[in-house]
Amino acid sequence: MHVIWTSFSTLVYEDLSAAQQLLIIAEKYLIDHIDVTEKITLMFNKGWYDIEAGHIEKGEQRVRTAINIYTSLGYKKKASDLTRQLVHHIKRQEEKKQGYKSADSCVISIYV
Repeated sequence: MHVIWTSFSTLVYEDLSAAQQLLIIAEKYLIDHIDVTEKITLMFNKGWYDIEAGHIEKGEQRVRTAINIYTSLGYKKKASDLTRQLVHHIKRQEEKKQGYKSADSCVISIYV
């Protein structure tokens, strides 16, 4: 899963169709593997994908659901980190609308 999530966090900015394929692979894998935190990460990343694809409200809803689940499970640091990522992703979309792309507009999350 670490390789999938790291690859996704790069491709979501460069190639949405490839990023979507990684989400499909992750979802198929997680059907047979019980790993709650990976399933929550999948939910977050689906929301991130939606935001990058221009479906900001839908994506933000998915992301906030994942953040709320992490918070409920006591993963407050993880929830805080993901909240900061959400703010970044939303800000990035606003900048894209204005035609602005800074060198630090991409966040690459490495899951090690």
